[in-house]
Amino acid sequence: MSDVRPFLSTIPSTSAPRSLGSALTAVPTAPATSPWSPRGAEPAPVAAPAIDTKAIEDAARDKGREEGLAEVAELRARLASAIAAFTSARDALKEPAIDKIAAAAAAVVSAWTETATPAELYAPIVRAWLAKSAGPATAHVTPAHVDELKELAGDAPLTIVADPSMRAGDLRLSSSTLELCHQWDHKLADLREAIAAALEKA
Repeated sequence: MSDVRPFLSTIPSTSAPRSLGSALTAVPTAPATSPWSPRGAEPAPVAAPAIDTKAIEDAARDKGREEGLAEVAELRARLASAIAAFTSARDALKEPAIDKIAAAAAAVVSAWTETATPAELYAPIVRAWLAKSAGPATAHVTPAHVDELKELAGDAPLTIVADPSMRAGDLRLSSSTLELCHQWDHKLADLREAIAAALEKA
């Protein structure tokens, strides 16, 4: 039993013994932290920036107003375009319609002059003449209507002259200061123009 020796004691020692830390190779590493590592003072919390809600509301209100005005302007432009198109279409149809209406009205009056009695034809003319001229006057009328015109004149100082050149319904009145010549052909043309002018203004 006296020959048993420790294993390490049999290894020859070439140098003085070293510690384990000196024997290990040092590897550089970044500082490591852990939840339980000591920490320095906590940084002060950063205050949240103040929000200017009034400026945001004003900007939103201005933007909404601008968008509303732009939309209204667009609708006005569309409405103006629609009105212009409608007016153009109406004018394209208006002139032919006016001519037809005026011609039809003149034709109706022309037909009436051919069937109306002498009293109906001359009464408005004689009344208008007597209202303007109270002095002596002369009336020229077709021979077939002399009696009817005398009846319309009554006691007025109106001399009736039978004129074969006058057409039925036509009447010429004259005095020293006033003269009137009524011819239905001319009046119908004037009537047609007057109706057309009135329709164009309507």
